[in-house]
Amino acid sequence: MAKSIEDIVREGYDIWRRNMLIGLPFISSLLLEILTGAFALILMGIILASLNIFFNNVLIIIAFLFLSLCLVVILLNIIKSFFIAGAVGMSKEAIETGRTSFGDMMKYGKRKFLELFIANMLIFALSLLGGIILIPSIIAFKLNMFNLALSLILVSSLLFGLYLICLNVVMILVPFSIVIRDIGGIDGLQDSYSVVMRNKLSVILLLFVSYGLTWAAEMLSNAMFSFFGIIPILGAIISLGFLIFYALFLAGIITPIITIWWTLLYIDRTGIKLEGVSYETDHKIPEEKLKHIITSEPIYV
Repeated sequence: MAKSIEDIVREGYDIWRRNMLIGLPFISSLLLEILTGAFALILMGIILASLNIFFNNVLIIIAFLFLSLCLVVILLNIIKSFFIAGAVGMSKEAIETGRTSFGDMMKYGKRKFLELFIANMLIFALSLLGGIILIPSIIAFKLNMFNLALSLILVSSLLFGLYLICLNVVMILVPFSIVIRDIGGIDGLQDSYSVVMRNKLSVILLLFVSYGLTWAAEMLSNAMFSFFGIIPILGAIISLGFLIFYALFLAGIITPIITIWWTLLYIDRTGIKLEGVSYETDHKIPEEKLKHIITSEPIYV
């Protein structure tokens, strides 16, 4: 029998309480992405200054900026893919054995980051593909049909937004498919779509719960920022400190709990049997082991 969303939320929270280390991948990812982004900006600034001295050509500078931006985005996606794969792997181990470790993060991160990165790139490509919806409005502008163009922009923007929402929903289980089933990027996309379509209500309910938790944290942080904003000078320093705390709170507590929820939902709805977990109400002894016990010599006490 499938678990209810209430059971998944409760069980996920209990698993997180016993395995707070699952926050490590998200905190590590946040810090490493900030450092990588800062280093990339500094390096790009130095190279741009050099290019401006030796090549007084706008096209070369634009091409460099575009290539640099692409490389930085790819690098940040690789970092994120590694730590997300590690976090899902840690959640799987916590559900399977009751405990997880830093070694699990490294094991699953190294094993599945490339497949997850490929899947993320494919999802990004599918997002861009939805831009086809905007083509009629662009054509209308080119033909100086401004009234029609404005109407088309409104309709096509709404359709494009709806397309992106639907795409994000059907692809939400991709990391869990890739890591838990140990499959490739394309197979992960297909599996996520299949599982979501078979469990629409459960996925939508858990989405509401996940976004509800994030929204509540966001509302609390906004209230705190508004309060500290009243205090002159010192308020800005306190707000900065609270911003750092809030980012770590999201990365170290909220996101790990949500990740465990989705891992539980995926395992439960797909019926995957993990090695260390029995989904039966009673723990049965394997037949061969039972025969050995029956035929073995009696023990005298």
